[in-house]
Amino acid sequence: MNNDDLVSSLSLHQQRYIETIFELCIEHEHDHAHSKAIAEKLNIKMPSVTEALRTLSGLGLINYQVRKAITLTDRGNQIAETLDRRHKNLASFFIGILGCDSVRANHFACDIEHVIDGDLSNRISAFSEYMDKNTETDANIFEDFKKQYIPEG
Repeated sequence: MNNDDLVSSLSLHQQRYIETIFELCIEHEHDHAHSKAIAEKLNIKMPSVTEALRTLSGLGLINYQVRKAITLTDRGNQIAETLDRRHKNLASFFIGILGCDSVRANHFACDIEHVIDGDLSNRISAFSEYMDKNTETDANIFEDFKKQYIPEG
């Protein structure tokens, strides 16, 4: 099963937990998260967090024991990195191609990354790269697009 299939096999709820654990591990630079921090970040009560963590542990995506630090397994980390890559690709597309401000771009990327499949994510990324490379030599294509489709505001 590839990373995109792994992501698709999880519910939106489960994906958000994996993503939150990943973010907390990066933010705090200690490669683990705590139940309380997850509950605070997701604005969810502790019993719900505990239940979700048990489920993710049962799926082999996290290492979890009560009152211990929580870490992602290799498989959980692959899912988190796939979601992170999708988010970055989408945000970059929304900012660089569609001209959205970064706050809006990241807000929508955060929602869309969970429902988009790997193929479409890769196509958006490839299109963004293509536009970046080709606007260096023919800026008129991108400028024409912006004038026609992106309102000034």
